Amino acid sequence: MRAKKTPIIIGGGHNNAYGNIKGTALAKGRPVNAVNFDAHTDFRLLEGRHSGNGFSYAYEEGFLRKYFIFGLHENYCGKGVMETIKKTEGRVKYNTYEQIAVTREKGFTAEMHNALEFINDERYGVELDLDAIVNVASSAMTPSGFSAERARQFVYFFGKQKNAAYLHICEGAPSLDNAANSHLTGKLIAYLVTDFMKAKTSLVNNAAITDESAKNSAKY
Repeated sequence: MRAKKTPIIIGGGHNNAYGNIKGTALAKGRPVNAVNFDAHTDFRLLEGRHSGNGFSYAYEEGFLRKYFIFGLHENYCGKGVMETIKKTEGRVKYNTYEQIAVTREKGFTAEMHNALEFINDERYGVELDLDAIVNVASSAMTPSGFSAERARQFVYFFGKQKNAAYLHICEGAPSLDNAANSHLTGKLIAYLVTDFMKAKTSLVNNAAITDESAKNSAKY
């Protein structure tokens, strides 16, 4: 980041979110935000770092300023975690998968805009846990979740914003994939990575067009 690069981090558990957030905050010299496409909060108790508390450690240590959890599964929200979130006084917000895909009281696109409005006042990380996508081989594979297309839309939408600092794709487990098609998890990750790259390229191209238009306007 200090070299003006945009990191793309692939693999491992969601405990790595802590390092992503801390590294970004140290590079920028101030706390940063995060949006997390995930079935779980990963905001559990500070009981030694693991894949369920990377964000709570980053928050506790002052590296994470605001955090939005996108598509939380209501069946897997512990009461203690939700009480902890309440104590953050609005610095941690979320929507649920059920609100968007089951009861449909909220729209997917509208919720992306709501999440962006919450985190876009500062540089932010784009976090995506593969266990939020239906039938993808992951550490907590789910029979009910968002489609791969929704995940790709999420990555592209948040990646094309100026404040998007990095992309993190985690918790994939190719060894649990279909034996006849064991490449599918990697193929999905490749789609997500290229979607993010296209988003960042689009941002750069749009900025160049804007600069050129401004120069042309200044001539007249």
